[in-house]
Amino acid sequence: MSSEVCALIDRLLLQIAVLEREVADLRRQLGKDSSNSSKPPSSDGLGKKPRIAGSLRGKSGKKSGGQSGHKGGTLRRVATPDFIVEHSAVCCVHCQAGLFAAMATGAEARQVFDLPAPRLEVTEHRGQIYSCARCRKTTKAAFPAGVIGPAQYGARLRAAAIYLNAQQLIPEDRVAEIMDDRLVPRQHCCLGPSQSAGIGAGRSRHHNKISGKSGAAS
Repeated sequence: MSSEVCALIDRLLLQIAVLEREVADLRRQLGKDSSNSSKPPSSDGLGKKPRIAGSLRGKSGKKSGGQSGHKGGTLRRVATPDFIVEHSAVCCVHCQAGLFAAMATGAEARQVFDLPAPRLEVTEHRGQIYSCARCRKTTKAAFPAGVIGPAQYGARLRAAAIYLNAQQLIPEDRVAEIMDDRLVPRQHCCLGPSQSAGIGAGRSRHHNKISGKSGAAS
């Protein structure tokens, strides 16, 4: 498939994704009333829902709070942490006398669970160019699928952008800001039109995958 056809498909998928979002926005607007939005009750018109006095939830007879036998979700320490940072004291907090490593009698451990700092990795693909000894013509080694430009974003970075845009409903310009501020170093440019087209195409495929799962579940 030629690059022109791929570009056309990406543009069409992006346009479809934009139209799907507009339809979803219109449906959400039509479903809004004074009970689920900031619209005043006078805007409900004839479709105003009848008010229900009190709560429909009955008494269960159970005490409030955690129930007996409920397993808590407390964060638990791990036996093999990824990193260990040693902290030492230089003087006694009571008499200010000097402390040395030989005086240590034990250690108190506290574990912090956190995400690693975002770091962009750059992989350079080099396709060898050969000159045939028989016909003197040139042959270029094939690049992996998806590696089509001299500089481009990888599949994981595009997937993160698609997730923020399609699943979390963050607009594309704000996704570009997030990528530029948190993931992409300042010497790299933010997501451009070609990357935005890729996001649109991926978003459409992501939507189809979700729709397929929903249909299978139902």
